[in-house]
Amino acid sequence: MSRKERLRRGLAVLSVLVLFGLMWVLPHKADEKTAGGDSSPSVEQKLAEAVRDIQQGTNPMEGIRKLREILEEDPDNIEALTAMGYFSLMSGQGEKAVARFKQILELQPDNQEAWFFMGDALMMQADTPGAINAYKTFLDVATDSAAKEKARTLIESLE
Repeated sequence: MSRKERLRRGLAVLSVLVLFGLMWVLPHKADEKTAGGDSSPSVEQKLAEAVRDIQQGTNPMEGIRKLREILEEDPDNIEALTAMGYFSLMSGQGEKAVARFKQILELQPDNQEAWFFMGDALMMQADTPGAINAYKTFLDVATDSAAKEKARTLIESLE
């Protein structure tokens, strides 16, 4: 298996893991926020519903529409930007993913997830130097040793 194929497989596995992580975290955040009994859906609830719509594949465009609504109300909503960037990445829309992750990094320069996904998006666009720089920045801000090791492996495979 070539280095490029290993890198793509590793990226695919990592993407699936992150997707499942989003599935787990977002619905639980929504449950915590709505425990007070408010009848109107919270932003977190809308976000969780949108992610579920997309991930379950039952109505992905409805999920995207919900994410866009959230961003219309709050253009700086990090969770919605992350989900939109991630789904852009997963659907092969590297340019859109880069734009979303840049927006996040303007708001939160130390956002670990955004730096890692920015590297993935730049790699998708064949911007190897940019991807390497994003992964190196990720190494500077990351705290998880397993994620840092994955980034080091990606950097080595790209250099």
